[in-house]
Amino acid sequence: TKVRLTMQKLLQQRLQGEEVEFTTYTSESAFTRIHFIFRVPQIEKVVYDTAEIEAEMRRLTKPWDEYFSTALIEQHSDADADKIYEEYVDCFPQAYKESYSANTAARDIADIERVNATQKVVVNLSPCNSDGQAEFSFKIFSYGEQLHLSDVDPILENLGLNIISERTFNLRLGADEGVWLHEFSLYRVKPLGSFTAFSKQIFEEAFLAVWNGEVDDDSFNGLVTTAEIN
Repeated sequence: TKVRLTMQKLLQQRLQGEEVEFTTYTSESAFTRIHFIFRVPQIEKVVYDTAEIEAEMRRLTKPWDEYFSTALIEQHSDADADKIYEEYVDCFPQAYKESYSANTAARDIADIERVNATQKVVVNLSPCNSDGQAEFSFKIFSYGEQLHLSDVDPILENLGLNIISERTFNLRLGADEGVWLHEFSLYRVKPLGSFTAFSKQIFEEAFLAVWNGEVDDDSFNGLVTTAEIN
């Protein structure tokens, strides 16, 4: 159904169809045929490139796992990519695959491995290209246990950020305890400037210092001043 809806949406946009009917035929083979019929009021005005549409359909319906394999090959040697693929291909649940690209998953592996190695919280702040109010994506990776929003929210608010939304995924590697990924969409209470690699580092270090109890109440205000993204 998901593949059919993806193809239908693409064709409807490219062909400017207002109504659509479809018929699905499945035989004993591994293939299924879908026949779409689109109602196009002004079909004589529609301009489209068949080859381009077919190429885009192949791209959209290509399995996520194949993109994941390609992303690993681009970042590692063939032998290492094959090893990482076998280890991580079943790590990501379907909800994760529907939310993130394979390239993002390949990058997240480094943080997952850090959490498994240290069993400590790992964080990653990055700019957010959202059409909405969100300015930043803040990922928190935790070992074994899901975090509580009530523990995270006060720290982020005191560091000058408000939470718009949260997504949570359980990433499991074999019989290990597993890693929980929490992604927060954030915006600044008082935008002061542009996001830089330095502000990213300072902010992440400040969050972890508070989270791990490495600062007391008297020094927290100093951390806030230094760590606010500006």
